[in-house]
Amino acid sequence: MYPNTRKVMKKILIIYEQIDTTVNVNIAGLRDVLKGEDVRYSLSKQVTSNDLQWCDICLAIRPNSIYTLAIAKSVIDSGRFFVSLFDDDLLNLPEGHSFQWRSKYAKSILELSQYVICCNPSLISTFKDVSSRPKYVLSNAHILEEDILPIQPVGTSVKVVYAAGKDHADLFNSYILPAIDSLYNLFEGKVEFWLIGVVPDISKIEYKECIKMIDTMPLEEYNQFMRENRFDIGVAPLHDNQFCNKKYFNKYIEYTKCGIDGLYSNCLPYTLVVKNKFNGVLVNNTKEDWYNALVYAIKNMEETKAMAKRAQEHIEKDFTLTAAKSNYYKELDCLSAEKKDYKEVVYKKSSYKSFVFEINVAWHRFLSHYKSEGLYKTIVDALTLLFR
Repeated sequence: MYPNTRKVMKKILIIYEQIDTTVNVNIAGLRDVLKGEDVRYSLSKQVTSNDLQWCDICLAIRPNSIYTLAIAKSVIDSGRFFVSLFDDDLLNLPEGHSFQWRSKYAKSILELSQYVICCNPSLISTFKDVSSRPKYVLSNAHILEEDILPIQPVGTSVKVVYAAGKDHADLFNSYILPAIDSLYNLFEGKVEFWLIGVVPDISKIEYKECIKMIDTMPLEEYNQFMRENRFDIGVAPLHDNQFCNKKYFNKYIEYTKCGIDGLYSNCLPYTLVVKNKFNGVLVNNTKEDWYNALVYAIKNMEETKAMAKRAQEHIEKDFTLTAAKSNYYKELDCLSAEKKDYKEVVYKKSSYKSFVFEINVAWHRFLSHYKSEGLYKTIVDALTLLFR
């Protein structure tokens, strides 16, 4: 049942722990899918009892805080619906991850949830072993037709792009960086590497002029940048481990809609959607294989562009808004449930527990920054943020 066939819109409160690119991507997708419903958005720490009293459904994006745990309990006790959306395995984060200490909150919220939306079948399988209580919903991203850019011929240089967070620098250092000087020589300087958000150590690279480093930017600005700077090849190295295998294949969607042929690590989640040398290139995680894959893609640019076109045909067919909306309204029974009377929401935040939680957030953020940037840079960044 679709929203335009019902007289009463659902009141949906979408909450999240912080604002970042991943959350913004999820919000943008939900905004499209739930168009026609009455939707509000809030940071979990800013939610009030009035917000919960207002809603029929509370949907939490990447939940793992003391606030969302209390919200979930209050929502469910009042007879309303609580839905969680996970696009990472927040219950089993890698050692040293700044959110690892929050896994206990994610686990408790998962166990309380009535519905859990996931983007990877492996993630659903893992979560089912933890709790069989929720109804699990497999969800894919959707692409709007107007967001798909036409394939463009190569310009004076082949433009290779890698868009990722700072924590992905080790992947770039391991597999792409060692190939840059050789590729520059092989193709007589007609190759550029554009890094968005990734800050590798390029001190030992001879041809630094072919590397363009761009700061992380807000989602809309990033999308505009990708539209304006037409890239030919996108690289997406990923660790082949239990945590990364349960991620979503966002890079495939991002690159494909921009007319970019992707080179992806030969592992989950990319093997769910990429057929090697048909709609992308799957690459084993060795320096030699990544170098050979880049040489192949640059040398065979006609075939590279054909792969990008076939990838676009794939997402145009299987990743439509209509398909995404149909899946949500079919699987999330709460969206079509009859209106009912709810109990009064009882929601109170403990000032002491909130204070302890925020101290832990700050401490683990500091530790993570210190490990990746060093003490001096950490102190400078902290002071800059404090006196901004």
